[in-house]
Amino acid sequence: MAGNTVWLSFLIAAVIATFTGLSYAELSSMYPKDAAEYMYVEKAMKDKSSGFVIGWLTSVTLVIAATVVSLGFGKYLHALTGFDPVLSAAGLLVFISAVNFFGIKTTSRVNIVLTSLTVLGLLLVILIGIPNWGSVDYFEAPTGAVGTVGAATLIFFAYLGFEEL
Repeated sequence: MAGNTVWLSFLIAAVIATFTGLSYAELSSMYPKDAAEYMYVEKAMKDKSSGFVIGWLTSVTLVIAATVVSLGFGKYLHALTGFDPVLSAAGLLVFISAVNFFGIKTTSRVNIVLTSLTVLGLLLVILIGIPNWGSVDYFEAPTGAVGTVGAATLIFFAYLGFEEL
């Protein structure tokens, strides 16, 4: 979508993610217990039903984000291996649920391994790209600003979506 301006898309998404993170930090400092969104809306609106609706909307959002991320994983795995994307997505959800079931120590270990694999993948992409450094027009955008901002939106969604799994 963004073409060679993908770096700008990442920059835009990083700025938005920074403000989102700061908003979460502010909210959690105001209401350090669970369900900060519920408590904030309940106190702001002085109405328990508004907090209840926000609590349910938060839950629905988490389910939708986890579903989208797992289906994205399934489609990537399908492209690499030919496995059924829906079964792969369901398998990912079962795997993540099992890891969480076994406790925080297991979750931390799996998280360390997966993060290490991610860093190694990024380093591999950087190493592959180094020979092409400077040989492209970094401002070439085939779909213009719409593509750059659209890509930033997808990058930001990926940032929030990976938080869910």
